[in-house]
Amino acid sequence: MVRLSAGYNAGAVNKLHTCLVWVFLVCLSNPGLAISEYTETLGRSEWPEYINGPNILSLPPVYRILQKFEEHEKITVEIRYPGGEMGRMWAESLASWLVTFGVPKKYIEFSPGSGAADRLVISLIDRR
Repeated sequence: MVRLSAGYNAGAVNKLHTCLVWVFLVCLSNPGLAISEYTETLGRSEWPEYINGPNILSLPPVYRILQKFEEHEKITVEIRYPGGEMGRMWAESLASWLVTFGVPKKYIEFSPGSGAADRLVISLIDRR
């Protein structure tokens, strides 16, 4: 049993302890709750005028995503793009390059709504 010094409320400490134990047990029993995400932003101004492998690979956000990508059934590469056909085409162009660099297409998902008309948001989502 833990002895508390003066000024501490033993009831409050016990309730906090109970809450923490409960949260820990819920997380253990449902690993789907453990989601981690790594996000990069790619601005339209960064997109190369001449599109080729070395130019795409030299983009820091693309390079970092590829470095961190790990092939696993619970990993998703989400590309959020500016709404409209042009945004979707830009996202699909990036996705095709990611596939060229080794990311299987089945891991890539698209979502409209990058938050700005001039950027893509690329996220690695780990649902393990």
